[in-house]
Amino acid sequence: MAALLDAGYLVVTATATDPADADDLVALVADDMDAARAADVVVILPGAEGFAEPVYAALHGVPVVALADVSAYLRRLAVA
Repeated sequence: MAALLDAGYLVVTATATDPADADDLVALVADDMDAARAADVVVILPGAEGFAEPVYAALHGVPVVALADVSAYLRRLAVA
């Protein structure tokens, strides 16, 4: 995360709040989906490949990068 912050990116993490009820859950999921769609890139942690956010982001053309590949991704951006 520090590399992304150092590169000037705003870093948003998935919501860590437990929903109080179904309406809260729907609102939290909607916020996560909005953040994924609006992102410049979505970085996924090991084991999170099947989560909804990276799939949704990819469907909207947002690059999805595994955590292990962030440094290489940033280098490619710097060259471009």
